[in-house]
Amino acid sequence: MERRPRQTTINHSKQEINSAARKSADRERAASYSRERVSNSPERKRTSSQRTSSGSRSRSSSGTRSRSYSETRSRASSGNRNRASSGTRSRSSSGRTGSAYASGKRPSSGARRPASRNRASQAALKRKKTLAIAIAALVAVIAVVVIIIVSSLHVPEPTELKIESSSSSQILSWKGQPKKVSYQIFRKGPHSSDFEMVSEIPLEGECSYVSSDLSSASLYEYKVLAIKGKDKNARKGKGQVVSAYTLPETLTDCSARTMSKDSLTVSWNNSQPVSGYELNYGLSKDLSDASTLSISPSEVEKNSDTGMESYQIPNLPVGSTYYFEVRSFCGDQVYSEWSESFSGTVTQAVDMTGIDIHKPMVALTFDDGPDRGEYTNRILDTLKAYGAHASFFQLGQLAEQYPDVVKRIAEEGHELACHTYDHSHMGNAVTAEDITRANDALEKNSGVWPSSFRSPGGETTDLIRSVCAEQGQAIFHWSIDTRDWQSRDADAIMNEVQSQGIGDGDIILLHNIYESSAAATERLVPWIIEQGYQVVSASQLIQAKTGNPPEPGVQYFSATRSN
Repeated sequence: MERRPRQTTINHSKQEINSAARKSADRERAASYSRERVSNSPERKRTSSQRTSSGSRSRSSSGTRSRSYSETRSRASSGNRNRASSGTRSRSSSGRTGSAYASGKRPSSGARRPASRNRASQAALKRKKTLAIAIAALVAVIAVVVIIIVSSLHVPEPTELKIESSSSSQILSWKGQPKKVSYQIFRKGPHSSDFEMVSEIPLEGECSYVSSDLSSASLYEYKVLAIKGKDKNARKGKGQVVSAYTLPETLTDCSARTMSKDSLTVSWNNSQPVSGYELNYGLSKDLSDASTLSISPSEVEKNSDTGMESYQIPNLPVGSTYYFEVRSFCGDQVYSEWSESFSGTVTQAVDMTGIDIHKPMVALTFDDGPDRGEYTNRILDTLKAYGAHASFFQLGQLAEQYPDVVKRIAEEGHELACHTYDHSHMGNAVTAEDITRANDALEKNSGVWPSSFRSPGGETTDLIRSVCAEQGQAIFHWSIDTRDWQSRDADAIMNEVQSQGIGDGDIILLHNIYESSAAATERLVPWIIEQGYQVVSASQLIQAKTGNPPEPGVQYFSATRSN
């Protein structure tokens, strides 16, 4: 009975010791964990060398305390069997804790805290990823909405606009989206200052427009405007602009004639505004040897009344035949089709200075002179005043008497011609000498060879034809006789001409030995010009109307009648 209190006291003491040991071990583990964290910190590493000695002492002291604690614990364990199970549990727990520290890990109670933080970090990362995905999806949705809105507002413009031209029409085409938009076509022509709408292309329509009834060789500008929607909701694009020339029309009425010495004058009909011409010419009919001339409008002579234009090619050999084709161009070398091929032969030339071959004309002729100068000079003065020309069929005998008069006729560009030597023979009575002697006298006193011949009284024979052919002279009759030789009256002369009426190509007969004829000429020349005719010589008339000089030995009654 007396031992029980002692046992209780011993048990209490053991429990206190065990409790104190556990608390000491816990404190030691906490201190060791703290030291381990501090030793791994950057600051600890920086000061490790400074704290080596003090750390050694601290560890030595701590080691002494640890060994003392271990001995006490060992002794308590060997003295009491009842502590076996408790000691076993203590060692088991201590062993697990010690093992954790030995491996460099935190105790089990502390190990749960890093795992918890990892799980929280992973959860936060997952939330961030989810948020980022949600934001990206929202941005994508917004972008799609913006694209849809912009696409609905955007009006696709037409592209690759092209124009195919002819002389009177143009075909406009483009690439577009006819299922989405309609189009309005605007045009500005050579006589327009601004665009005018000429067509509307509905949805599902063709991306093309045909513009017709246009002027040739003219610049047209087009604007294609795309429209999306209808009425108040319609939206218009900026519009695309393209321009092109219509083709010039093919040149017509083309010809080539000798109009001056050693040359050919090429003519064509053109009434359209062009930038220039190209002319091919050569001796081969197929133009395989052709030379090409580029001709500017300033180099071309134009007749504003008829639309005929002409260009002279100089330095060509007489007797050669050339073949031609011509075309016009406008803008940046937009060409017409080539004309049909035509030809011309270089012949002995008649001086055509000041003559427009495309205008109407009549030939004025004077016989039986020269006089001593009184009447002939008046006639010459009138012709000079109006820029007119005439033919003077003069006698060789009078030329010898009045050489100054025949010289003036020749010097002022009129045609000096032969009317026999003395007018003593007519018709079949005319001899070869009558012609040749007169020719010699006229050439000697004027300085020029008489180019043509007229029979006294107008009667022509085979002999006359033969001699004139040998002398290189054409023969001229007349189509209008003024009968001035009979009336000797200026009024009667005017009435005769007006009553008969004049026409293009007529040859008028007068005489330069009567005062009445000189007076009538002063009234007749301006009147003829007022009627729209040019006053020319007989040879100029034939040259202009036929394209060739008069043929020697051939008799001409007018520009259109000969035998």
